[in-house]
Amino acid sequence: MPMSATASTTGSSLVDPHQQTVLRQLVQAGERGDKTARRIAQRARIVLLASEGRSLEDIARQEGISTRTTWVWRADFMRDGVPALTPKRCNPPPAVSINDQQRAALETIHPPPSFWLRPGRAGLCD
Repeated sequence: MPMSATASTTGSSLVDPHQQTVLRQLVQAGERGDKTARRIAQRARIVLLASEGRSLEDIARQEGISTRTTWVWRADFMRDGVPALTPKRCNPPPAVSINDQQRAALETIHPPPSFWLRPGRAGLCD
């Protein structure tokens, strides 16, 4: 069941002092970090602002995102804590790491499909 769009259901009681410290550190790190760090900082800022009593509409407007996105990040934090704010990998790393020689050997046995080698196909999955 979706929660109300106001912060009245959050409150600072859902963010303990240790979590507040970690969230503030994430926000600071995002100011000088890469794209991923900036995204994590925004998520941490959402949780901090909600814990201060700001409405989700106000937070969404300030951050330039939808109210639903604001609600999702707050709910994820409430469910899983700080780890919920980190990105999930779409493609987990392979279980076994192979070097270039091994990759070349595998490609001679099982070459990639020919359509991968056509010009203009690079970057389709980026």
